[in-house]
Amino acid sequence: LPKSFVNITSRTYALGAIHDARKGNMAAPCVRVLLVARFTQRFQCRFTSGAIVDGGKLYEMSENHAMAYGVYFLNCPVPDDEIVGDTVEVRCSFIARVPVIYNISKLVEAERYIYELTICLPFLFGRRYSGATLVEVFLMFRISLFVYLLHPRCCFIFSQHMALHTIRKLSRLRLPVDFKKIWHHGQLVAITDCLYRGMGVSRFVAFHDLDEFLIPQVSRSSTLNALFEENVASIPPSYVQISAKQTDCVVRPEMIFEQGIHHTSRVIQDHYVSPLVSNDILRLYHYKVSDGSKTDDTILENYGKLLRQRFEDVVERIGLYRSP
Repeated sequence: LPKSFVNITSRTYALGAIHDARKGNMAAPCVRVLLVARFTQRFQCRFTSGAIVDGGKLYEMSENHAMAYGVYFLNCPVPDDEIVGDTVEVRCSFIARVPVIYNISKLVEAERYIYELTICLPFLFGRRYSGATLVEVFLMFRISLFVYLLHPRCCFIFSQHMALHTIRKLSRLRLPVDFKKIWHHGQLVAITDCLYRGMGVSRFVAFHDLDEFLIPQVSRSSTLNALFEENVASIPPSYVQISAKQTDCVVRPEMIFEQGIHHTSRVIQDHYVSPLVSNDILRLYHYKVSDGSKTDDTILENYGKLLRQRFEDVVERIGLYRSP
């Protein structure tokens, strides 16, 4: 079923609340309520003990672009000795109970991670790719993968392949507003949810589209660990085929406060950095035709045999032919 929002007011909707215990430039600990709203107003949070806290001015995400609806955080400081429960009460002229969907540790780095790398795909919409094409692509990934769906035709196709453990999480978000009234089909909601979902679970989280592939140009096993030195929070890899201004990111999620559609908007500590990386080390290949496109043989040279074997495995698994 689609994941629904909680109505706070007639023009303010909450996807969920996040208990964020990290220290940083956005205060700590806080309960942050992820909102889609038309007008900003002040809210209060009521905790399990009965304590009521003023949430102050809403934090506006940097990529709302003056649309009718935008994405915001309501930040309510957690009182001393307060135990955050499964829900938090958001109060204004109405009272709404919002579920706490994620609990973020105060530690910047977890002792151990379930996954080394997670790919977050933003909303899939339109009819550019068939269901069969999407399934074939996902079968090639051997990493954690979150998918956020808009179009209902995709849901049945993907649900049949959840057992393959390629798609770790399938989220169908039912946005409470018209897609034309929020920037870029509301992708910022999915990106923010996926960022916080990955904290403490995945060492690295990558944000890019279905036709993009993040390919190391050096050692396959240690590139990201080597690049993410102390205080490095995110890396925008160089594009091969389109303008370098259009960059997606791979991040250490615990170090990020706000992630944009194509860049890291705000880190949680002021001394965290997002350095540019040479395309001789890490490249993001974007498979589409555009001005300035060029041919690059690096993938074939470095990964040809491995990719061929992976391709044959996938073709056999989806039943196009059986190996002799």
